[in-house]
Amino acid sequence: MPDADPYRRIDPDIDRSDASDDSFVLPSDQIPAALEALLFAAGDPLPLEKIQQITGLERTLLVQYLNALSERIAQNANRGLLLREIEGHYFLCTKPEMKDLLQRLYQPRHRPPLSQAAYETLAVIAYNQPVTRAQVEAVRGVNSDSIIIRLIERNLIEETGHLDSPGRPLLYATTKQFLMDFGLRSVQDLPPMEMMMYQTLQDFETTLEEASGRKSDRQISIDQLIDTVRPPADNPEQLPDPDSCEAVIMSDDTVLAVSEVLFGDERESAEQLDDTTDQSGQEKEKEVGPG
Repeated sequence: MPDADPYRRIDPDIDRSDASDDSFVLPSDQIPAALEALLFAAGDPLPLEKIQQITGLERTLLVQYLNALSERIAQNANRGLLLREIEGHYFLCTKPEMKDLLQRLYQPRHRPPLSQAAYETLAVIAYNQPVTRAQVEAVRGVNSDSIIIRLIERNLIEETGHLDSPGRPLLYATTKQFLMDFGLRSVQDLPPMEMMMYQTLQDFETTLEEASGRKSDRQISIDQLIDTVRPPADNPEQLPDPDSCEAVIMSDDTVLAVSEVLFGDERESAEQLDDTTDQSGQEKEKEVGPG
């Protein structure tokens, strides 16, 4: 039976000091409360190095205290928060079961869900980052300028540099906000897509690492993902060899299936809005067209 107090597992022999010249010393009995207060006051995710600099704690000891604090908070059913870590950054967030309550608080400012096209684009970028707009459009088969702008405005993707090729097109990748929204610690936690690999214009194939064993409210199972692209039992069609150098382009149906499994169906209410926008755009084209 695991120890009810996670702080008992902290190694008492670790040197508390980080060997800095700072004379600030945090009493041992105040470390958990100090870390919680620090993360609460920061609001945004804090890198481990920054927490270490502020507290003066040795890195290994600090990680042990953060893990213990995370476990203690999660075990307490009377608390509405969780302590999470994303790519070496730590932050406090609300528990998933508080979603309905918080929606009532933020209902006047609630942003509409993303459209089907936006979720498709986000799925393509998430599994192929960094990726150019042209690469996204090659997979989707349609112009994606406005959708990419919308995803940037929602802080789900960001510009990460330029591709070293003629024209130096911009490269896009997902953000930490994307990881936070979908319950991932890093992009390596994305379910593997070994059955749907294809070569990018950067002349290399990428294979996502196996999904971590960490449970998340938004993490989907590998089996669930594979079921969306597994051919029927009566179809002897062979899947592409993951080690092959041939490019395998995902079909529109496959992209949609992946986005539905990864991101859910909460986008449905926005489809009518998109349809209205499309119809409006078509009417404008008719007005300015040759007559």
